[in-house]
Amino acid sequence: MKLSKSKLALAKIINENGGWQERALWGNAQTLATSGSDATATAGTPNTDTHGGVSGNAYIIPISGLYSITASNSFTASATGKREVRLQVSTNGGGSWSDFAIQDQPGSSAAQTSLALTRIRQFNAADQVRVVLNQTSGASLSTVSDGSQNFLSIQRISGPSQIAASESVNARYYSSSTSITGSAGTITYSTKDYDSHNAYSSGTYTIPVSGKYEICASLQIAGTFALNNSAEIRIFKNGTIS
Repeated sequence: MKLSKSKLALAKIINENGGWQERALWGNAQTLATSGSDATATAGTPNTDTHGGVSGNAYIIPISGLYSITASNSFTASATGKREVRLQVSTNGGGSWSDFAIQDQPGSSAAQTSLALTRIRQFNAADQVRVVLNQTSGASLSTVSDGSQNFLSIQRISGPSQIAASESVNARYYSSSTSITGSAGTITYSTKDYDSHNAYSSGTYTIPVSGKYEICASLQIAGTFALNNSAEIRIFKNGTIS
């Protein structure tokens, strides 16, 4: 039997106090194969990610506040063209991106070209931040293999001690098809619509801040039931049926 459509939705409906510092850092080396074309900086394994904000090659802001963002990248030696690093933000879940900081300089044949930029900026919860690279050497060019020179660092430096009423905690995931058997098993919703605090992983949502939540789960059965058989869906809290 398969679930043709299943969905998990969660929203925090009464907000509680909560304030903390957020930091994330990663470093990686990559090759920019096409001269003159933008390439999103690829994230390696984070050195630190205190609130689980790293998602793919972007960082998802977990709570509104004032943040200090630093990007650093070093390119291998080449005298032709320029090197460019840009910080971009998306306010619609990665649907579109806009620059909020740019740094560029000419290449060098004698040594690697290093660029770094820092910006302090107000962000809202669920905003996404990424680094974009560009080079015009006329050929492929790599960043150096050194995580101390290629990194994105994010630190929340101030913000409200209480989450505002307008800052909802919310998530919705779905799965197009999941097989189920006669035994109880965790359903993993594999596709994310949104997740304001990036708190869902491997079938479990970890509540980011205390409060009263509305949680909804649904499934649609695609198959034929034998006589006197049934299916049920349960929601567990800390291993116990709620």
